[in-house]
Order: sequence, then C-alpha cells, then structure tokens
Amino acid sequence: MPYFAENRKNAQDFALTSFGIGCFVALFIYMAKNEYIHVAILFFVICFIVSIVALTYGYIFLSINKLKNPIKSICYGLIILVLGIIGYYSYSPIKNLVSAAYFSLTGEDQIDSYLAEYKFEEARKANSANSTYDKSDRAENLKKITIAESKFWADKGEIDRALTIVDESWSTSDYSWPEADWQEWRFNIIDKGVTSSCEKGDYKQAKLYALKASNELNVDGFKIGSGTGRYLDNKGVEHKGYSQDWIEIKAKGPSMRETLQQKISEYEKLSN
Repeated sequence: MPYFAENRKNAQDFALTSFGIGCFVALFIYMAKNEYIHVAILFFVICFIVSIVALTYGYIFLSINKLKNPIKSICYGLIILVLGIIGYYSYSPIKNLVSAAYFSLTGEDQIDSYLAEYKFEEARKANSANSTYDKSDRAENLKKITIAESKFWADKGEIDRALTIVDESWSTSDYSWPEADWQEWRFNIIDKGVTSSCEKGDYKQAKLYALKASNELNVDGFKIGSGTGRYLDNKGVEHKGYSQDWIEIKAKGPSMRETLQQKISEYEKLSN
C-alpha cells in the first residue's frame, strides 16, 4: 500500500472516505428502489470493512515499519477491532445490516434460520428490521414465529406463557392468519395443557385451562351456527367454492370448552 507509506493520516483519510462513499451509495441505491436494499447493504458492508482494514493498517503496520512505538500501535489497532466486534454484537442496527446482507447472499430464510435455533426474539427483530419484507411478509412471519414460540413453551409445560404469545398475535391480518385458524391453534395450546394436567391427575388445573377455551366456537374455530365457507353440491360433495344451488355448511358443536370438559370427565372416570 504505497499510498499509505507517507503517513498515517492518508490511511485515516482513505478509511473515512470509503465509509462515507459506502453510506452515500447505499442510501442512493435504497432510495432509488427499495427492492435493491440487499445490494445497498452489501455495498455498505464492503465499504465499512475496507475502511476498518485501512484504519487498522494505518495504526498498526505503518508504525511497525517505521519502528515508532510498535507496541502502542498494535494496542490501538486491537482496540479498533475490539470496538468493532462490540459494536456488532451490542448495536442492533449494525447486526441487522450484516445479517440481512448474509441472508440476501445465501438465499436462506432469515426467520426460519432463527426459529431453527429457537431464537424467537431475534426472529421478531429481524421481521421488523428487514426492509425486504413487505406488510404481507411480516404478517406471515409473525404467524410463523407465534406458532413456533407458543409450541415451544407449551411443550415445556408453560401453557399460560404460550397462550399469552398467541393472544398477543390477535392483530395479525385475517388474510395471513384467518380467525378460525387462529382460534383453532389457540385451542390446541389449551388442549395440550388440559391433557397434560389430566395425565398428572391435576383435574382442578385442567378445568381452569378449559375455562380459557371459547364456549361459542367449535374445535375448528368457527362460531357454532355460522357459515364455514364450505358448501355441499347437489350430490353431497363438499366444496370450498360457491354456487347458487349449493348449500353452505353450518358450524356445529360441541364448543371448544365442552369438548375439553368432556375430556376431563373421561379422565376422571378412568382414575376412579
């Protein structure tokens, strides 16, 4: 690097210039077209790395070559590297940028990668921070995260915690997570709690869980007596579509709560 041979200031100037260009071009690309955000992130990361390398070179190698207090210069360089590492792990915007660039290059799904490692909080942050996700993507990801996290805690026996996670996702768009499907998943969590309590002989707790289930919806998540969006044709074949001559199938009971109470009664009979 002959340009840096004159003095350390050249290395510093080059580092700052690279970083500035990286920020400017990344912002320009992002403003030009949002879908190119991964290109902007990649360019920014490359310029950031180049600036760090130049700055580190200026502080370490030039002083060593000139034999001017090399130990001090090495310490400065290590401090820069350590601060960079700390910044990556403690300052979430930087971490999100690097993560987004990595997943854009590898083609992996960022949310799936976090969920596979049970990193639910990271998955939620990524869902909010990743600019490549549109409103529909975020809603689909929230559904995916909610199901994975609530199942994780329910499997560990923490039913109330799992239910809280499900209930907090109530605002998810009906297009991404139809209400009947949402109610059905919520029922599955409660059912897991009831079954687990009955198997332990704790019928009081099982009955408390059952009270959390709806007494108006059936186990498929539909309000009893309401339309299900499914129809029977003249031959009795079921369809999801609609025709004027077809008859809509109405949701039938028993309700979610009645189903669970019946299960508890059967467990109690077996234990006597």
